[in-house]
Amino acid sequence: MFDMLNFLKRLVSLDTNSTTKSNYREAAQLIKSEAERIGADVEIVEAEAPDGKPRPNVFVRVGRGGKKILIVTHFDVVPGNPPWKVTEPFKPKLVNGKLYGRGAADNKGAIAATLAAFADILSEGEPKNSLVMIAACDEEVGGEYGLRWIHENHPELLAGDLAWIVDASCEYIALGASGVIWARLVIKGKGGHPGIPKLADNPIYKLPRVITGLVEYARWLEKNEQSKLKAFRFYEGGIPGRLSVTIVRAGTKENVIPGTLELVIDRRVPPGLDVEKARKDLERKIAEICSGIEYEFSVIRTVRSYITDPENPLVKRFVELSKRVYGELMLSGEYGGNDGVYFSPRMPVVCLGCIRTENNIHEKDEFVYVSDLERLREMVKLVASEL
Repeated sequence: MFDMLNFLKRLVSLDTNSTTKSNYREAAQLIKSEAERIGADVEIVEAEAPDGKPRPNVFVRVGRGGKKILIVTHFDVVPGNPPWKVTEPFKPKLVNGKLYGRGAADNKGAIAATLAAFADILSEGEPKNSLVMIAACDEEVGGEYGLRWIHENHPELLAGDLAWIVDASCEYIALGASGVIWARLVIKGKGGHPGIPKLADNPIYKLPRVITGLVEYARWLEKNEQSKLKAFRFYEGGIPGRLSVTIVRAGTKENVIPGTLELVIDRRVPPGLDVEKARKDLERKIAEICSGIEYEFSVIRTVRSYITDPENPLVKRFVELSKRVYGELMLSGEYGGNDGVYFSPRMPVVCLGCIRTENNIHEKDEFVYVSDLERLREMVKLVASEL
């Protein structure tokens, strides 16, 4: 007998935040021991990180025949950032059908629901299809020593017929995810003493022009760049291009005029569109906005977008099965990126999990509805037996 909520409480109690990498090994061992107890096959693949901290990635397998479905989740979380109102971040609490705690929704709840489904499946004998749950680490920091490392070093572990990302919403089915460009823009000037500002060239005074240009470009992207996948809420039509300034840094002391000002830009590329083209377009736009200003522009990181064909037979079957559990869900795409990028275009990728807009993921008082865990549990069983 697998107690889904008890297991989830134990897993949420472990502070596995991706900043400190704490309790990664303990979380992996908890998943492993519970998976072995229900009769699943388990393998922990340790990534080799230069900081020497453990980076375990857990593979839990049930079934040996039929189609191979990879169920993708992660056990790392963002920091708890107390104080919370309902409970402390790593002291899970069940209130009115909601389990509160950091990672309850993103994405430890999906691990618990999937293991509960595996326990049900194994109690009934050999399933029609084989399923592999991948509980990765480091997802919240780009998967560097999680799925990204596995993709680069052990791609054979990611072979299958369908990738199902359960680190996802239950309000729609996503068939793609946005690409990401993180970039740094340094506006140069000349530092000096505020007593004689005429001898300085304050880069902060150049900021309004640059910000105005970036805001105009962001508005242009929202109107003129769109994915074929429809947007879920928030936007009309397809998922648009987006751009945000997320960090502004300048100055070191009250009585020092800074010599440089730094902006960090987050550019989201709609599912299915070319991130490399978007990067070149961004560089050209920055050159236009900063004409006459001395600046440096550099790309910190890019993640490609992807899109899955909704007419793919496995995708169509998955959507049909989902109607039995969730009713009619729209087909959309993710506003952010996700781990589906490591599986596309080798196989179709679908995204459906237990996260809702109101679940406060990455915020205080994160929670998951127990009813959504049960829905995911039933969907895993359906996929095992009828996909």
